[in-house]
Amino acid sequence: MRLIFILLTCLSATFAVAHQTEKGELAVTEISNNLYQFVSYAKVEGYGLVPANGLVSIADGKGVMIDTPWTDNDTAKLLAWFRKRDIEIIASLSTHFHQDRAGGIGFLQQAGVRTYASKQTNKLLLERGKTTAKFELAVNPQIRWQSLGVSRHQLEIFFPGAGHSTDNVVVWLPETSTLYGGCFVKSSRSTHLGYTADGDTEAWPSSIEQVMKKYSDAKRVIPGHGASGGIELLKHTQQLALSLSQ
Repeated sequence: MRLIFILLTCLSATFAVAHQTEKGELAVTEISNNLYQFVSYAKVEGYGLVPANGLVSIADGKGVMIDTPWTDNDTAKLLAWFRKRDIEIIASLSTHFHQDRAGGIGFLQQAGVRTYASKQTNKLLLERGKTTAKFELAVNPQIRWQSLGVSRHQLEIFFPGAGHSTDNVVVWLPETSTLYGGCFVKSSRSTHLGYTADGDTEAWPSSIEQVMKKYSDAKRVIPGHGASGGIELLKHTQQLALSLSQ
């Protein structure tokens, strides 16, 4: 079964859905026509209440989710939010195996949503007893990118090398020059790399360099946690990683 990734024009942030985000409730923001960013929350030992970003792209009443909320509960709320607006989520892509990216896979599959992840991500999920995505993307160190799309709309998945995790991929939305970095990219307010036990901090700077070279024309960069920015988020992440070796 083919995955249809469709993304339309991405503009500046224009609309926010009112939620009590200070209490950790799911929030949804329309950042352009037919492109939404959602933020879900979970309490993480040592970090407190942690927000995590994800995207939903809409076309013809169908949605594609990039990363899932932390929990089944918030994943259900997200599907319901779009369903109330006559939008059906038909597929999801998880950018690595951690809960803030893949925690809702099981629920999505029960709801009939096609779930996708790289072979490396599924391997890591399986090793930890977590639900794996049903469909695998052919992303590996030898095949560093995969482009999926229909007509003029496309989405590119790029594996730059290890960083936050050994399986982290980024997602490029060429129609809008938007780079979704997931946890591989830190926000401008981040003062450290966060959780790195499953990653490779020595490889991270060179992996970031691969992304900066490939997507130097990115107009919007969305990190896994925190506010979006521009290409400076990649440089900031690289400096944070480099500081560990100095």
